[in-house]
Amino acid sequence: MSDHEALELAKEILEAETLIEDDAVNVDAPNKKRKESPTVDTDSIEDSDLYQVAHSDEGAAEVNEPEADEDEEEENKDSVDTKPSAASEEALKEHMDALFGGEDLSEDFRNKAEVIFKSALHERTESIRSEIQEEYDGLLENETKRISDDLAEKLDDYLNYVVSEWSTENEIAIEHGLKNEIAESFIGDLKTLFEAHNINIPDESFDALSEANEKIEVLEDKLNDQLQTNVDMVKNTNILECAIAFMRSTNGLTTTEVETLRNLSEGLEFDNAEQYEEKLGILKENYFNNSTNYDDSSLEEENTLNETVHTTQMGQYLSSLTRISNAENKAL
Repeated sequence: MSDHEALELAKEILEAETLIEDDAVNVDAPNKKRKESPTVDTDSIEDSDLYQVAHSDEGAAEVNEPEADEDEEEENKDSVDTKPSAASEEALKEHMDALFGGEDLSEDFRNKAEVIFKSALHERTESIRSEIQEEYDGLLENETKRISDDLAEKLDDYLNYVVSEWSTENEIAIEHGLKNEIAESFIGDLKTLFEAHNINIPDESFDALSEANEKIEVLEDKLNDQLQTNVDMVKNTNILECAIAFMRSTNGLTTTEVETLRNLSEGLEFDNAEQYEEKLGILKENYFNNSTNYDDSSLEEENTLNETVHTTQMGQYLSSLTRISNAENKAL
């Protein structure tokens, strides 16, 4: 029942009571004209015997509940609303005064109307609360499912990546471990088979196999170390090639221009020395297009400048090659 319907019902009850009082007056004065009043829909009015109204200290009407044993009271305790606060009762009283203000009504009728109004208001409140709760539960469930699915997908991707990287880094160890397990299992079963057929094999033979496995492990470690050394050598070779490419690109530039080009080239990305030299050429062409060749005075000026301290390995190579190039140019 909506709030508007509750108000209309309360007004109809009020008008019905007024009509009854007018009828009582007409008994004493039959010639007095009866006040016209709209009819009341009795189907929408509940039986007044269902309610027993009592006046509390706060003036609120209470409805007697059917008796119930202790078990039923315990089960229904969660579903019973708490008693309204004093502020709520005061607000309700103000609304009822505004609704029936100026009307000469009995206190019993006002209490009945208040009970009906509170019931309708409570019903509407619970309906709205139920709709909001259902909507909230649906949104919460959907959002929880979305977050859970998202986390599960990210976790799967991360675990796949970690497993893949670990398998790649430990491929040799995994293969070696599997081979050792197979070999140990085979030898153990073979020894059991020989003992079952009274064939004696000296323990020294099994010790020799263990020693051979240990030597294999040592050789594999040395091989891994040599592979790492080769990787470092290739890396250093690439760095040296890039340094030589930088020296070729800076030929004919002053020391200041060389330092400027070095700073500009720090953020370059390349796969090999050829790409690095090509990009250096592009930078040189755009920034130092009007540069002149070295002369004797410029060489003397460069020799008097303080040498730049480079903290990176590339910088150290470049510094060394710069000094060698300057010495060669001076000798010429």
